[in-house]
Amino acid sequence: VLAMGDSADVESRVSAVQGLARRLGYANRPEEMRELLQAQLPDLLPRCSSRARLELQAALIQALGSGHRWQEALGLAEKLGAVAESLEANGIAMWIWRWAGTSNSALGRPDRAQAAFERGIRSWEAWRRDASHADWQERRTRMAIPLAQAYADFLASRPGVADSVRVAAAFDLIQRFKSRTLRERLSRSEATRRAGADLPITSGSLRADVLRPGELLLEWFAGENITLLFAVSRGEQRLIRFPNAEIRDPIKVARGLLERPPQHDADFRAAAAVTRELGHVLLARVSDMVAGARTVIVAPDDLLHGIPFAALEIPGSHVHGALAEERSVVVVPSATVFAEVRSRRQPGSGRGLLAVSPGGRSTGRPTEAAKEVEWLAADYEEVTRVATEAGRPLTPTDLAGFGALHFAGHSTVDERFPWRSAIATSVVVKEGARAPDDSLGAALRAEAIVSSRLDARLAVLASCQTIGAQAVRGEGVAGLASGFLAAGVPTVIATLWPVDDLATERLMREFYTHLSRGETAAHALRAAQAKLRRHRVTRHPWYWAGFVLVGKGETTLLLRPRPLSREGLLRRVVPGRR
Repeated sequence: VLAMGDSADVESRVSAVQGLARRLGYANRPEEMRELLQAQLPDLLPRCSSRARLELQAALIQALGSGHRWQEALGLAEKLGAVAESLEANGIAMWIWRWAGTSNSALGRPDRAQAAFERGIRSWEAWRRDASHADWQERRTRMAIPLAQAYADFLASRPGVADSVRVAAAFDLIQRFKSRTLRERLSRSEATRRAGADLPITSGSLRADVLRPGELLLEWFAGENITLLFAVSRGEQRLIRFPNAEIRDPIKVARGLLERPPQHDADFRAAAAVTRELGHVLLARVSDMVAGARTVIVAPDDLLHGIPFAALEIPGSHVHGALAEERSVVVVPSATVFAEVRSRRQPGSGRGLLAVSPGGRSTGRPTEAAKEVEWLAADYEEVTRVATEAGRPLTPTDLAGFGALHFAGHSTVDERFPWRSAIATSVVVKEGARAPDDSLGAALRAEAIVSSRLDARLAVLASCQTIGAQAVRGEGVAGLASGFLAAGVPTVIATLWPVDDLATERLMREFYTHLSRGETAAHALRAAQAKLRRHRVTRHPWYWAGFVLVGKGETTLLLRPRPLSREGLLRRVVPGRR
């Protein structure tokens, strides 16, 4: 198209220049990108639309900045940023002010750099407000990550400022971006609606008011080239930088090995090797803080969402084994969401446990999911069992009033539209009522859950990959687990990958046994995972490490064993057993 010159229409030439410049930028060839734009812009700018002029000149600013031609980039950015704002082209303005901040920082003008970065954030906020749907808001958060990373790098390395102040400033900044859509959903919930509910937590407030003795937060923030790790406890905070090129391959290799069912002993040895290596890669520079913690709260980002942190080994630890060997591991979307969930009063209105399984008896025998629900109802009081062979679709209204929710069986993950992920379910119509014809194949979708208000303090999603699939940088994994959090459930047990039916039943039996003894959800899950990890058949992480606790680890549940159940009988005959 470019070789056609004036014989091609302006719109085609503009599109060709934009596309070629974008590819050169992705390929990290800023000088070629700059030469292309400087050759084409004098002819195109007078003839194209105001929007196209902005986009072409913004691309030139990117080329100049990427090529470290800071003075030229700054001169153009400061003129063009105001123009973009006046035209309400906030997405372009955000990009321009990012390069103005980066250029000012490189030229040794910290105050002007900070002002430019803040102006970029204001443009992003306005641009994001223009998107009414959550899917688009999440995409616009992802597109703002380069701005957030550039600003965080500036704050973390600002000269003349104490280390603790710099780390705190960078931490506070990323909280303005991380899990933003989920935070807004939380603040719109009736249970959490109060002044400032969706405001980001600060480092000072987190350490003084939220974290407890023995707790360590590991908050990750993935940029285009660098991933930041903030390690925060009550007594210390630390910032570690990881080049993405160094951690992406180990993460992908570990995930590929751990999420596949083992076939022979060599698979277990391979799993032990990758969890040891990945533990060294990710935790070596905070191993002293991890070793001193009783609870590790992980706020992952991007590819790190798929990593079972509980299975990683602590480098240099005297304990040979998984991170969860001596400590509880909790996953949260961000420190701000964790603070919000922890600050809620534990729901008290919900009673009993609703246990749901799809399918039923397709071959004359109950499925593993159906058996899971059967033993829950047989072993514990106040369990409402729901089969799914006929009846109307289950709705969030049916979940209201219960203190705990348990879903066994199948779930579907929608990678393109994560809020459409669903639990396959329908409910049996009570005796005497007529069942609708469209009950089979019904699904409870995340988008329905997220807009509801639930009374449960615990939701157990014991089916395949219920934590979600696609991780959006900055926003995290949207889907079923996040949906229950947003609906007011403070603690969710979810899965990272498709899980083994028999191992799931064993793990769930142990989990509920420990819950019924008054233990917290975090301790109960850790104990259940330890039981599987010690057994030769289920020691591979695939069987146990895919289960994660999302949200609030200290949740407890009033769950009474039936007198003639195994646990009920044991409590009668074993002195001191609660």
